[in-house]
Amino acid sequence: MTIRIGCCGFPKSQAEYYQRFPLVEVQQTFYQPPKVATVQRWRAQAPLGFRFAIKAWQLITHEASAPTYRQPNLLLDGPKENYGLFQPTPQVMDAWERTKETALALGASVVLFQSPPSFAPTEQNITNLVNFFQKAERAGLAFAWEPTVAWPEKVVWKLCQGLRLVYAQDTFATRSTV
Repeated sequence: MTIRIGCCGFPKSQAEYYQRFPLVEVQQTFYQPPKVATVQRWRAQAPLGFRFAIKAWQLITHEASAPTYRQPNLLLDGPKENYGLFQPTPQVMDAWERTKETALALGASVVLFQSPPSFAPTEQNITNLVNFFQKAERAGLAFAWEPTVAWPEKVVWKLCQGLRLVYAQDTFATRSTV
């Protein structure tokens, strides 16, 4: 297993960043995926062997009441209740298709699904999570899941194994369970 270290976003210019790190997690895709031409340009500017991971669009993971939805260009198609929390709705699956398109155009290898603090380990949330990851076409992408609220360790590991998810966590915000 190879461990690569990178940042969420570019804290310095891209040129400086490319000299110091072998990968980056693209944060912008969480708020709204950029145009395909934009991410293709990012890929072309990166050095050979550089890796990209992207954060899944918030329309998949976060409820429409989240403050991050308040962006001027974010247009929702349908009732707000149909967004987020990995729900089995056309809106969530359309958001996945757009996220996947962005990941593939960028040549990303991993998509990180960061669930919100409101996504507690309830029966409904577990059902939504299972249904989403069973239906989401991966197209060769690795899926990582970062629960941002405490879930029972056994539940997390069972879900990750059963759904082929990489367990992700912010080690500065969460005590490691590994």
